[in-house]
Amino acid sequence: MIKFIKATVLDKPYLLTLRLNTMVEHLEKQGLFLSIEQHQARVAEHFEHSHLVFAEAQCVGLAKFTREQDHINLLQLQIEPTEQGKGLGTKVLHALKNEANVINLTVLKANPAYGLYQRAGFKTIGEDDYEFHMQWQK
Repeated sequence: MIKFIKATVLDKPYLLTLRLNTMVEHLEKQGLFLSIEQHQARVAEHFEHSHLVFAEAQCVGLAKFTREQDHINLLQLQIEPTEQGKGLGTKVLHALKNEANVINLTVLKANPAYGLYQRAGFKTIGEDDYEFHMQWQK
């Protein structure tokens, strides 16, 4: 079972490490080389919507999302590298689907999570230079 627990400022060092461990490779594949300060800024951006993801009482990642009426905007989903490939991303998406009729997200074009989102029923509705824009509807 997936639980979302609101992150606190004490979680920021963990979230920065998680971001570095899960995103740098994909960003650099797209030619985006960010400084530590830029990664810290991304952790801080919309921080009030950051949730630690727990599976069976163990923190396995981050889900940053906003809720607006019947839809969710998934801003970030990061699963610990050691926990990837175990179906946790799918479980997080399923938990969010239970709370909304529509979920919107963007994913880096070089990020293999694109396949996860496609398998979970998300459709590509647009793109820019670096990201696919995706949506799931009930």
